[in-house]
This record gives sequence, C-alpha cells and structure tokens, in this order.
Amino acid sequence: SITRVRAGTDYWGYYHDYDYTSASLGFPLSDRLQWNVSWYEYKNNLNMRSENNTTQIIEELFQTYMDYELSDGWYISLGYDDFSMKDNLLPAEYDFYEKSWWVRVGRNMEKYSYSVEARYADQDDLLRGESTHAWNYNVSLSYQLTPDLYVSLYGGFGDNRVLEDSYLLRASTNRGISIIWDATPSLRLSCWYTRYSYDDNDFVDNSEQYEFMAEQTFADESILRFRIQRNDNSGEMETSYSIMYVIPLDIKMAKKKNVGVLQGLIYENVGDEKRGVPNVVLAIEEQTAVTDVKGVFLFPSLTPGPYLLKIDRASLGGSRVPDVKTPIIVEIAGYGEITSMDIGITDG
Repeated sequence: SITRVRAGTDYWGYYHDYDYTSASLGFPLSDRLQWNVSWYEYKNNLNMRSENNTTQIIEELFQTYMDYELSDGWYISLGYDDFSMKDNLLPAEYDFYEKSWWVRVGRNMEKYSYSVEARYADQDDLLRGESTHAWNYNVSLSYQLTPDLYVSLYGGFGDNRVLEDSYLLRASTNRGISIIWDATPSLRLSCWYTRYSYDDNDFVDNSEQYEFMAEQTFADESILRFRIQRNDNSGEMETSYSIMYVIPLDIKMAKKKNVGVLQGLIYENVGDEKRGVPNVVLAIEEQTAVTDVKGVFLFPSLTPGPYLLKIDRASLGGSRVPDVKTPIIVEIAGYGEITSMDIGITDG
C-alpha cells in the first residue's frame, strides 16, 4: 500500500498545512516466514511561517521485521526500527535520532497466549549533545479461565537512561492486569489496573490507574454502560463516574452514486480466534459509530474520498491500544460500495 496526502499552508479544508507519505509491503518468503517493511514521513508548517507556529517538524520512521511461525503455536519475530524527528525552524526544538533492534518470542494456544519482547536502542539528541544506549523488556499473558472469563497480565521494564524525546522506548516500568467476565449473556463486567514507575536518581514518580465497567445489553440491542475511572499520579487523585445509554437505529437507505459505506471489525486475539470488542467509539469527521456486541462498526453514509478514522482510546478500556497507527487513512468509494477493514486491539 502507498498513501500520499498533501495540503498547503493556505488550504483550510480537513487537511491543513500537512504533508504525509507512507508505504508498506508484506511478502511471504515461505509457508512459515513473512517479511514486512514500512515507512512514513510527516511534515507540518510547510512554508515555515513563524507567526503561527514555533516549529516545523519532520518525522520519519522506517520499520522492517520478520515473523517466523514455529510448531505447536510458537512464533518468533525479529525487527529493526529507525526513527528521526527534526525541527527545521530556528531556534530548533528537536533534532533526535534513534535506532532500535528487537526480538519477540510468543505462543498462541486455544485458551492462552503469551509473549516476551526485548528491545535495544541507540539514541542521539544532537540539539542537547546527548547520546545513550537503552533496553526495554515487555511481557504479556492472556488466559481464558472459563468460556466467559478472561484474564490478562502485562508488564514492561524501562531503562532510566532513555532520552526525553524517545519514540521507540519508554523510561517507565509498568505492570497491570485486566479481567473480563461475561456474567450472563447480556451482562459484561470488566476491570483494569495499571501501575507506572519512573526512577531517575533522586526523582521518583509513581502513578496508578484503575477502571471498572459494567455493560448491560437489552433485547433491542440497546446498551446501558456504567464506568468508574481513577488516576493516582504521585498522590494527586482524580476519580470520574459516567453512565451511557446507547440506542441502535436501523434506517433503510437507498443506494446512491455519491454515497459510500465503511464497515469493519474491532477485535482482540483470544487463542487462535478473533474476538470482537464491543462498545468501541469511532469517529470520521462529525460522524460517530459504536461497535456492537460482535465488535462490528458501520458508517453507512460517507461522501467518496479520503478520510481519517479515529478511535476513542478511552472506550477501549485499560491500557489497550490499536495495533495500527491512528488516525487511520481510509479511501471511500461511491455507488454504495462497502469498504471493509479489521482493526486489532492489544495491550499497550
């Protein structure tokens, strides 16, 4: 795939002062070995006008990795990432480079999956004259205790020498747990806990995040959702409560030449199966959609052309994130043609 978007400084449409190019290629080398490579470049403030902006950022990321499928559900992945971020508008605020090598080993089975990742990076901050080498380690374990109960454990161990502008590594140590229980066919209970710790010489920062959510689905497929979220950031606590009622509408529409449809699935991997994630909120411009109990979302009426598909991270719950970079650029065709896409969700 190749994507190219450019909108000048004086263009005030959906894109403005924006230049983005990306390309990706996946190629099977054998029945078990897959090679992938991707690249993107992003620029803003294209005319380097300083009256409205203080920076002119150029980001570039090159990634390549190989996935090898072993026997009995095992797999191994090897990858290399090269990232740079530079500010061309003086006085510059960024001039940062980092190269990262990583290896991931894991196993996917019917009731459980787990993985271990080690990542090493060389980092250079040319603006501040700083360089370092750093490591990160990440582990995750998901287990289906019963057909209705899922438990996930995850953790990461950061290197305190990570530079401030790092894109590929993080300095904090994190660990957490998520539990999802389908108490009845119509009632789902879920909770998450995550703790982050950062320790650099005399500076120590600890933060915790808690979340509980109950969802009741009724016969007409409407949903009543209750959520409690709490953040404790080094003693500063914030708690929020929310209640949401989602009403599904079914409106028949005639097929028109100037209307396109976007339909997709938000899912998470449970063993070897894709399990739909309900109640995820997505947005395209002023339109919003919410995934149903099977994880399916629908935008039934879009004018043909390119759009940015956004995903509400809060609606994913806990530390879960999409497995692709967001917002996602989608191209909508006309004549009622349906554009389909599947988006995976993983623990951050």
